Amino acid sequence: MICVTSSESFRIIHDEKSQPMLDKLNSLVRKLKIPIPAAKLAKLTNLTAKSAKVTRWSSTAEILRRYVEIAESIDRLEIEEIYHLIPDRRKKKVIEELPTEFLKLDNVMKKLQ
Repeated sequence: MICVTSSESFRIIHDEKSQPMLDKLNSLVRKLKIPIPAAKLAKLTNLTAKSAKVTRWSSTAEILRRYVEIAESIDRLEIEEIYHLIPDRRKKKVIEELPTEFLKLDNVMKKLQ
């Protein structure tokens, strides 16, 4: 784990409040990769859900950005198995703001390389 103590953006990745939300979002994305949910999503949008890459922390930002882009389509899916994974309105607002934080962190990390 890289520790950039002065970076507020980095703290959000491992924040104990946001981590469960990110875990739940990753579970939702994995479910949306299964053929039947993926096919139903494809009928509503030409975008697909992005999944996490274990070796790339920046994939979290990609997952968040894509979720924001397809959230309305996900809401319209009629798949009972994913209802409990879909974030409520308050969490969606937080998710919408997270990609900006990750983008800031990505810029800092690139400058440090």
